[in-house]
Amino acid sequence: MKPWWYLSLPLLSCAGNAQANPVYLSPTHCVTTQLTCELPISLTWKFEHPTSFCLIKESDSSNLYCHNGATSGQVTIQLQYNKSEQLMVVDSKTGLQIQQFTLKVMVPNNALRKRKRHAWSIL
Repeated sequence: MKPWWYLSLPLLSCAGNAQANPVYLSPTHCVTTQLTCELPISLTWKFEHPTSFCLIKESDSSNLYCHNGATSGQVTIQLQYNKSEQLMVVDSKTGLQIQQFTLKVMVPNNALRKRKRHAWSIL
């Protein structure tokens, strides 16, 4: 039989990977009945060293937000899009991709099938 602390080793090994995703984006989904989706996006980052980065829309390579040399922070950006978009966080100095996000647009399907019988009917 293994000791009780043996079971906690996988948890401790995952704690070292906490810096794997230094940038977070929320929300990543938008449910709308309109043609476009407009909502505030919160971008949060925490790096070990001061890092300059840009948030880029992949479809047209436009910079949505750039930040110079901070280890941590948060900003809210107002975005408007009409289809699912890929966003990338890129290191400004090296051009390397730090993280990639997908903003998904979902349109509810209101054409649900109506019941042909009463709910209390046995047929």
